[in-house]
Amino acid sequence: MSAPVRKSEQSENDLGSFASFAVSRPVLDEGALIGLPGEVVRAIEPHTEADPVALLLHFLVMFGSAIGDGPHLRIGYTWHPARLFALIVGDAAIGRKGTAGDAIERLMELAVPDWYEHLLMRGAQSAEAIIAHVDDNADDSRLLILETEFGRLLSTMARRGNLSSTLKSAFDGKPLAAETKRAQTSLRATRAHIAVIGHITPAELAERLSDTDVSSGFASRFLYAVVVRSKRLPGGDGLDDDAVDKLATKIRDIVERTREIALGMTDPISAALHDHFGTMPRVELAMTSAFRWRWEQLYAGPLDEHLPGAAGIVTDRAAAHVLRLAVTYALADETTPMRVDVEHLDAAYAVWRYCVESAQQIFGGVTGSSDADRVLRELQRVSGHKLSRSDVWSIFGRHASKAKISLVVEQLLDTGLVERRVERTDGRSREVYVLREGANKANEMEHTK
Repeated sequence: MSAPVRKSEQSENDLGSFASFAVSRPVLDEGALIGLPGEVVRAIEPHTEADPVALLLHFLVMFGSAIGDGPHLRIGYTWHPARLFALIVGDAAIGRKGTAGDAIERLMELAVPDWYEHLLMRGAQSAEAIIAHVDDNADDSRLLILETEFGRLLSTMARRGNLSSTLKSAFDGKPLAAETKRAQTSLRATRAHIAVIGHITPAELAERLSDTDVSSGFASRFLYAVVVRSKRLPGGDGLDDDAVDKLATKIRDIVERTREIALGMTDPISAALHDHFGTMPRVELAMTSAFRWRWEQLYAGPLDEHLPGAAGIVTDRAAAHVLRLAVTYALADETTPMRVDVEHLDAAYAVWRYCVESAQQIFGGVTGSSDADRVLRELQRVSGHKLSRSDVWSIFGRHASKAKISLVVEQLLDTGLVERRVERTDGRSREVYVLREGANKANEMEHTK
């Protein structure tokens, strides 16, 4: 991988005041920053504290939502449009998740105002509310769910079982249906194009994402991205209006051009109907021979490998995510209208690698437990690489039960990377946990694979 995408002279690492969760943040390959997505990130990144990865994923999800499900890749009997679900994971104080969302929102509001005004849902209350937005009687089948408190959505899902199944079907592009009790009517959406962006802290994700959510396939429909603040801008900053307008105009032109080309690829009667109702015809993207060759390599190689434990379960839809990312990159490329090429696939794979490493960190990359990994990262960071039981408790906000702390400690000890010691104090002796010699280097290697 290339150097981290960090361009500020004073990075968060230099400041030494960030949470342990950010210590092992993955590194985004520069190959992910191609075309319009790269141009957007590079233009905005110097003027915001947001992580460039958060900027990139917000743009990819929002752009794909605005395009719609018309243009797609077809692999076998499955269609892969630019439909993405992404979860931005960062500590509350330094994640700057909302900062990234605000920057890209402003850009998309200028570029596609109708989409922004009518097709952006801030928080999903129920399956019925979601389906009502994209019902077959609605004016538009597109919808972006922006859930800045994703933990609230997970709590709602625990009470309303049909919300999880609705979102899973939405990701898959399956028909959605629900009964409304008040109006005694049925809602049905046969061609919904729903995208999701969620923001959450690692602690909240660990607490609220249930084993059922993981094992049922709900969790694997999301891309996971660990993010941190990229720099400090105490006086505030912002991209100048002219630069924002130029980017917005470019986005608007690409969205409109995509629609025009799609209409031109459709028979005249269908094109007239789509034009009248404001819908996007379904058209298949062409694949270059270089794309096909590279896809066969990835499909039989890296995309067929699975991580152990929960991290492997939540990343087991590799092919679908990479294809959808590639479609999104291709549609954002002015030079290759309605064609997906190898550079789009390589960019998609670069994003996927980052998300896999993020999932490893979130759901357990070294120890098999995200909680134990969290303590291991803190042991890696602190002076002397030593923590007391009270220190471990403090990592979890001093809210974790004794049973949980005992379990985390045993998981750490089972790895062989940490040893238990007893220290004598003026009063009674205390138990401490020390990183073994060489374990620090082993942990660093694990996160640079």
